[in-house]
Amino acid sequence: MARRKKAARRGRRSSTTRRRTRRKSSRRKSSRSWNPVRHPGTLKAVGYNLEEGRNKRRAALLKAIKKYGYTETVRKVSFLAGAAAIPASKKKKAKADLNWLKKLA
Repeated sequence: MARRKKAARRGRRSSTTRRRTRRKSSRRKSSRSWNPVRHPGTLKAVGYNLEEGRNKRRAALLKAIKKYGYTETVRKVSFLAGAAAIPASKKKKAKADLNWLKKLA
């Protein structure tokens, strides 16, 4: 059996040495940093709209709590306040509504 020459000369690697780099995965991540809304449009069904005034939005949120429950309503509003692709002015209203909901609990 012939010996292999060391490839350390001139900065080359030997054929047995592997690079220790991570391959980029083409697969999509199994877990997301945000949870998608289960039934989109349910807040609109009870009258919630970010373009409305504060009193109308809060009345609609109370209806949503009665219909869907507190936890599901908070999930939906927190999605609007965070991950949804809506303008910053509407996100501020959603965040204010979320803080109001947390005070109710």
